[in-house]
Formats: sequence, C-alpha cells, structure tokens
Amino acid sequence: MKALFVTKVATDQCVFALVEAFARQAHRDFFVLPLWRFKESLGSDLTCEYLRRTIRGFSPDLVIVVNFAATVIPAEEWKDLIHTLSSPDYIFVAVDDPFILETRKEFHLSYATQFDLVVTCDPRGVIKQEYLDAGAKRVIFFPPPAPLSFIEYAEKKSHFRVSKVTPRPLYLYGTNTYSRPPYSSPQTLSRVQICKAISEEIRVNLYGPDSFTSEFAELPQVTTHGFLPYKNIPRTVAGKVLLTPSVRPTANVPARFLEACACGALMVTELSEFSRRIGRDDEEKNLVRQLFYEIGSLEGCKQAILTASKMEYKDAMKISGALLAFAREWNFERMLGEMQAALRH
Repeated sequence: MKALFVTKVATDQCVFALVEAFARQAHRDFFVLPLWRFKESLGSDLTCEYLRRTIRGFSPDLVIVVNFAATVIPAEEWKDLIHTLSSPDYIFVAVDDPFILETRKEFHLSYATQFDLVVTCDPRGVIKQEYLDAGAKRVIFFPPPAPLSFIEYAEKKSHFRVSKVTPRPLYLYGTNTYSRPPYSSPQTLSRVQICKAISEEIRVNLYGPDSFTSEFAELPQVTTHGFLPYKNIPRTVAGKVLLTPSVRPTANVPARFLEACACGALMVTELSEFSRRIGRDDEEKNLVRQLFYEIGSLEGCKQAILTASKMEYKDAMKISGALLAFAREWNFERMLGEMQAALRH
C-alpha cells in the first residue's frame, strides 16, 4: 500500500501518527507533501501542478489530506484533480471539527465534499449529516490517533511513570490559551483562567509560544518553557498531571486527547460522551472519572487537577494504565481499517 499525506506545514499531531504507522511497515510506502510550504515558494498554480505530478509519479493508493491543507489550493482544483486522477482514494481528515465547520462552514464544506471519504473527529450524528447534506459521499467518525511510539515509551517507563511524590505539578502544552475569539466560547475554560485558579496551590509547567510568558507572568508557581518539540512530548509528560481541555468540549475529540492517553498522563479534561468510554472495568472507570470535570466548571476543573496531583500512587498508576490501553484501542491500524471499510461501501 502507498499513501500520499498532504499536510499544511508539518508532520506533528495527527499526521505524525499516520506517517509513523506507515514507516513501521515494510510493505507500505509513503510520501509527505507540506502543501503550504510549496505555495509560499511556488505560488498557487505551480503548487497545483506539483501536486498533480506527485500523484501521477508516486501512484498512491490513498491520498490523505489533513485539515486545512486542502484549502491551500482552490476547491475547483481539487474537484478537477480528483476527477482526472481518479485511481487513488481521496480522504479528508477533519481534525478540528466542529470548529472548522463553525468558522468557515460553506468554504470548508466546498472542499470536504470533493473527497471520497470524510473522517471527522466529532462523534455527533448532526455533524455527519451536515457533511452528507452538503454532498459528501461517505463520512465516518474517528478521533485523531496517537503515535505508537508514545505508547511504547510510556509502557517502557512503567515502573516510574507516575511520581510517588505529591503534590504533583500540573503540565500544559499547546499553541493557544483560548482566551479570545474565535477560539473562546461560553463553554470553554481558557488556560489562563485555569492556571489562575490552581497556581497558588501547586506548581504549573507551561510549554507553548513566547506569548505564554507574558500572559502568565503574574501568576505564582508558573514556569514557562517555550515550545515543546513534538518528539519530546512522551519524555516530558508521561505520567504527569496533564491538562487537556477541548476547544469545543460539547462536540469534538481534541487532537491532544489520545496523545495524553498514549503518554499514560493523568489527564484532566471535560467529561464527555467519548471520555466516559475510558476504563476496562468499573474500578478503572470510577478512578478515571475523578479526573474529568463538567463542561465549563472552573471549580470542577480545579478539583480534578488537585485530585490528580494528590492521588495515591497505586490509583494513579491504574489510571495511567487505563489511558494507555484506551490509546492502543483507538490506534491508526483501526483507523486505516475503518477508512478502507467505508471506501468499499
């Protein structure tokens, strides 16, 4: 099997997991095309031609386009390209649903409906129906999978993955505080709100852009470390108390959700239909539930963080193991199988 991964600028988050899974299998071949980088240098017309020639020359079985990479070239170009180079299956992976539907809905749908399959991270039937009503051929739900290497690292460190020393500090990494529009919403707690509520009681380690330094400068016990390279995520947050809130907590499974699970982190996040699935038995489900809070509840979020920070070691290790098992369950091989099954129908 051969796959062409079309990205916007890089291979972090979801793309890293997909590429890594292909790289581990000798019978699979792949090529990564960061489309925006080419457009910056070549312009739109030459980028379209480069994409066409890459598909002709590489002859992939799958063309997997991740999120906003599709919008680098006009929707009509995709329509013509898919019509004239029809041998591969074209898959659109919408990592940021429903956010990309809410902010530029018609524009986004004009792209997504050109593809043979749309993979959305929003489990709600209403989102699937929006795609179908707009003309999408097939739509399935699958959350952004985590790299298998993250899981393997956490499992290898199983004997000292979680600190026995309490209170454990809070970790947070990302690119945005979600304090301002269009990222803020009445249901979204900003990172600044949460850190203000918790930083007087436990230490906080932040990884992100330079703006984090000024936004969190006045908070006690908060240390900013700059951007966290993607490959360093497991060694930095494995077994740590990790805040992983969603931009749209009523709907989507955020890209960092299964990343956190894969690191065996003590993940603090919103209680959702998807997060309720974690746990292999009632004991694990009840323990994990203590780290989840009701959507929009700052006090609930604070209590969940403190619970994770002060939890007994044996219980913390059970939670870490449950999250690792959940990440393995929602792996790329399963995603690939579900995509191929959908394409056959």
